Amino acid sequence: MAILAVGALLISQCADEEEPADGAEENATTTTVETATGAPAAPATTTAGAPAAPEPLPPPTAEPVPQPPAPATSPPSASPSGPPPVAVGTMPDLEIAADGYAHAVFVARYFGGPIEGFSAAAADSGVATAGVSPPEMLLVAPVSNGATSITVTASGPGGTATQTFTVRVGAGPAPVDRPAAPPPPQPASDPAEEPDELPPPPPDQPDDDVLIPIESLEAVTPSDDLPVLDPSESSDPLPPPEEPLPEPPPPVEVTEAPSLSGSVPPQLVDLGATVTVEVGPYFTGVVEQWEVESSHPNQVVARISAPGVVAVRGASVGLSVVTVTATNSLGSVAQVVRVVVRAGDDSPPPDIAMLGDDAPRFTVALGGTAQVNLADYMPDGATGFSVSYDGSNPDGRIDVHVRGSVAAIRGVQVGKIVVTLTATLAGDRVTKPALVDVVPFSPG
Repeated sequence: MAILAVGALLISQCADEEEPADGAEENATTTTVETATGAPAAPATTTAGAPAAPEPLPPPTAEPVPQPPAPATSPPSASPSGPPPVAVGTMPDLEIAADGYAHAVFVARYFGGPIEGFSAAAADSGVATAGVSPPEMLLVAPVSNGATSITVTASGPGGTATQTFTVRVGAGPAPVDRPAAPPPPQPASDPAEEPDELPPPPPDQPDDDVLIPIESLEAVTPSDDLPVLDPSESSDPLPPPEEPLPEPPPPVEVTEAPSLSGSVPPQLVDLGATVTVEVGPYFTGVVEQWEVESSHPNQVVARISAPGVVAVRGASVGLSVVTVTATNSLGSVAQVVRVVVRAGDDSPPPDIAMLGDDAPRFTVALGGTAQVNLADYMPDGATGFSVSYDGSNPDGRIDVHVRGSVAAIRGVQVGKIVVTLTATLAGDRVTKPALVDVVPFSPG
């Protein structure tokens, strides 16, 4: 038995020292088991198996794509409410010189009803331009010779109303057409004699167009033999400093608002002429700003040409009122100047005292209305009737509405007033002065 035990021990040691055969699995394990009799049993080999496959991932769930919000429906537009504006009378045509000033017209008198604003447009902006300066001043500026229509629109909560009239821009100096100078004659050349390429410049003449690399330039250093000039010892002495400008006078202290000093006398202007009126002597106090306004810009064009000086130009025959306002930081005061525009030097002004026997005269009771057919007082074939008058009274002395050729004249204030009847005949503007006498109302 002892011999058998020693032999089994030797056999097991020899088996442990043996190397595994080529190609054997690295993860194979050899185990020796002894039998009950003490003899070694056959080795049992255990092989590690492949790892289990991972469980499949769940399918991705699609996230919902955000939908754009539905467009908001715009609220329904509000329907017009209230009565619409209405056109009152007919706006008169205008005649403007090609080199003249822009004409201004108060458009509120030609519309009625609830009005929120005005606008204007010219059919041909190459002849004239039009626009409304808030709140109610229509400005028509000439551009070139010709005629175009101007449409004025009054807008209100209930709709719109329009007025259309014609603007004629007068002829200016005719342009001078000068023929263009002929080009200088070119010497005839034979195409066969022209070389395909220009000959290169001679080698002894440098080409000015050739750029010389900066690396080839030698540095130029100042010579030590040249004297260094002292700026204080320059042969050209600097000019003496200019004398300081005198200080402006101190501003005049404003202690009170401007006031009037007398009245500016009435002015007589020929049609198409311009006169200057010295209004400064008729104001007292410190005036910091001057302003001027014409009651009828289509008859009298007024502007400030210098402090205290007003330039007025006669645009059409009639009576107008020019208001001059002087202002400073403490207040303002206005001066009224009556301006009469006559047709020429020999034509009497259309004033009440100088109206001829043939001038139309209309009488209307205070608060009443007189219907006048303007065609009866104008030449045959005249169209485009209108009535203009002196608006020096802010409340107005009469109220006139023209529809077609019929004028409705309503008496607002007792008194006499000279009006101008206007019509168009064969493209020309025809005017005639007339007198309106507003008398007190009599029940009998």
